[in-house]
Amino acid sequence: MENTTEKWEGLTLDELRYRRAKMAIKAEMGTAKMMSMLTNTQNNVKNNGLRQLLFNNNLVSGLKFVDYLVIGFQITRWLTRIRRKFK
Repeated sequence: MENTTEKWEGLTLDELRYRRAKMAIKAEMGTAKMMSMLTNTQNNVKNNGLRQLLFNNNLVSGLKFVDYLVIGFQITRWLTRIRRKFK
């Protein structure tokens, strides 16, 4: 029979504490990054309006007054159809 008394070479208590602390720091950094992104988005909307959030500058700069009228007409027609459907 072979020698089955091999010693398990697992993690020490200090190594487990180190890994747990490292994971806690990673989680905290992820939370901080998400909060920063949310704050930046809120400030962007507050400073530039909802239009800035919804549309890219390149897209909005290319639109003319007539384009806005056509988009508004299409949205109004779509909402009218939905309203009639639920009556």
